[in-house]
This record gives sequence, structure tokens and C-alpha cells, in this order.
Amino acid sequence: MDILKGWIGEKKTAFYFWLSLRNKSYHTFHNIILPSKNGTTQIDHLIVSVYGLFIVETKNKSGWIF
Repeated sequence: MDILKGWIGEKKTAFYFWLSLRNKSYHTFHNIILPSKNGTTQIDHLIVSVYGLFIVETKNKSGWIF
């Protein structure tokens, strides 16, 4: 159930970015897999703009996250 909840949260975030960042200044990428020392790592969302690079990790939970 947690996997489905996480997937829904990532899709909602991607949709929000699509609605909010719909101009030529922003390019969004989702679910990026990168090689690492221990295998691979995953980035939920990457936003590339003239203002910088933004990496967004999505959590679909309530309460505090440490």
C-alpha cells in the first residue's frame, strides 16, 4: 500500500509542476535513475531552469519527516 501511496504522490507532484511551470523557462524530468557507487540512485523530479537546477524528493505522508 505504501508503494501505491508514494506513486500517487509523485504523479500528483508531476501534474502540479506541469500546471505551474508551463513556459519555456522550465524543463521538468521525472523518475531519473543515476549510477552510484552502490548500484543506482533515483531522483523523483528534476527541474532545469534559467534560475538553477532543482531536485525534488516527493513524500506522500503526514506528520514530521526526519
